[in-house]
Amino acid sequence: MSNGGQENIATQSNADHPLVAGDGVLRSFPCLDGVRSLAAILVLINHSSAFASGFDSGWSPEPVRIVTGLFGRIGVATFFVISGFLLYRPFVLAHLSGSGLGGAGRFWVRRFARILPGYWIALLGAIALGSAQFLNVGVSGYLTAFGLAQNYRLGGMIFLGIAVAWTLVIEASFYIFLPGFAWVMSRFGRSDRHHALRTQIIGLSTLVLIALVTKSYWLVYLQSNVGLRRTWFPLSQLGFWLPAYLDWFAVGMLLALCWAWRATGGRLPRVISIFAEHSWFSWLAAAGFTLALTRIGIPLRPFAEFGPMTGFLYDEFALCVGAFLVVPALFAGPSPGMIRRMLASRLAVFLGTISFGIYLWNATILDFVYRREPLGGGGSWILYSAMSLMATLIISYVVFVLAERPIRDLAHKWSGSSHLGSSLNAKPSFVIEIGAERIRLETWVEPHDSSRVSDVAIIAGTFALLLLLSIGLPSFRALFA
Repeated sequence: MSNGGQENIATQSNADHPLVAGDGVLRSFPCLDGVRSLAAILVLINHSSAFASGFDSGWSPEPVRIVTGLFGRIGVATFFVISGFLLYRPFVLAHLSGSGLGGAGRFWVRRFARILPGYWIALLGAIALGSAQFLNVGVSGYLTAFGLAQNYRLGGMIFLGIAVAWTLVIEASFYIFLPGFAWVMSRFGRSDRHHALRTQIIGLSTLVLIALVTKSYWLVYLQSNVGLRRTWFPLSQLGFWLPAYLDWFAVGMLLALCWAWRATGGRLPRVISIFAEHSWFSWLAAAGFTLALTRIGIPLRPFAEFGPMTGFLYDEFALCVGAFLVVPALFAGPSPGMIRRMLASRLAVFLGTISFGIYLWNATILDFVYRREPLGGGGSWILYSAMSLMATLIISYVVFVLAERPIRDLAHKWSGSSHLGSSLNAKPSFVIEIGAERIRLETWVEPHDSSRVSDVAIIAGTFALLLLLSIGLPSFRALFA
């Protein structure tokens, strides 16, 4: 989804960069696949923990089960932040550089070719393995599941088919929404870059406000109102519609705005630069918000109900964790560092490449293994989880090679979009391109002027805030119970 010659990378030293094409356009982000793999692993651990608890309630200490129970939400938030960044980046870059937007039709072809084939195969696999949920709703239930409309039907339909598909419904809704939003933004602030920047900030702030209002209204007034459960678009499920998650995408879109502003000659905001330059600090902040999540009073039992304030903090803190995990993968620091090297390692990139399949298949395989108990009474949650993991990785790889990547590449070829690492080149079809471009990660550097005093102040202030949240959250939550 690159935009040809629209981009002007500020540093001349990027000319020989292994990720930069001859026109100076940065084509890829060497660490982002690693973040995808991390998000998929978090979801996998969350599901494995839930199945292990059903098999052996004492499989781990309670604190471990509390933390792993949070990983699913954090993983989804991370995926949405990544989507917001990657998908909005070409649009906001075009706006700031004064060039035209791409066609919505071709964008939709590429995006739905990216998710629908893999999803349909995973749904058919879940049906074949007896893990799909359809609640005896007949043909309409199958059409709803295959059409990714679960969230917009009456209560009980959200987890129709594959349980994780409710997040794909939101993702697909974002695909439909994004070109229209980008077009509206492009109609304003066209006189110069600074007006365009102001327009973008106002627009993205509006998305965050819509999400916060929608989420709060649903949590306080609508989620338990059975009178609102009409067949289609029941307001009792408003919390599972796109407006309630616009802030998760908007944070990624804001990061795309920062990236595009720098790419067109501007400077990163100082706060973003600090987190980019100190990747360890960004991930420590993510760990701090994860700790804060354990203090908001989420029940240990799966699908247990909790109050509006707990639900609100659950979403917003998970978003903070996801954002801090993503930032080091998007912006350069003074040195690669251990975190970036780890994210760009061959294993991390490989897992990130097949992360969509891992996300779709892991719960289905876990359900099948734990129901069948192939080892009988001699089995344990460790063995069953290991067996499920291996099967998930194998299936995800095969589906990616045979279906996901060929269809994705055909869609990119049809739409005229260049795609780094495409399988349409001379490489064997069974090879996943994890790229020699990651080997020279240390060249991915842009020097920054840095005030160490301000860095220390911001870092210390962030950790002081996280410490106060972790200590005071139970009392804070009680005020809104």
